Amino acid sequence: MLVLLPLAKRQLRKLPGDVADSMLDALEALVRDPRGRHNVTKLSGWPGAYRLRKGDFRATFRFDQERNVVVEEVDDRRDVYR
Repeated sequence: MLVLLPLAKRQLRKLPGDVADSMLDALEALVRDPRGRHNVTKLSGWPGAYRLRKGDFRATFRFDQERNVVVEEVDDRRDVYR
């Protein structure tokens, strides 16, 4: 299941339509097949956090106890890690 935190929802609404659709498609693909070949990297210094890369945009997320994908932020690569 895909869970978007309020900040991630706001940030997705601010993205251009095609970018937001592409990011949501990539996140939904991650939910369907968490072990598949996605552009996902574990973030060092952020315990339990991962990032999904889609072009110049990044989504940071974690897996909760039920293995849901909890998206914390979606933003341009320059701003997402601040």
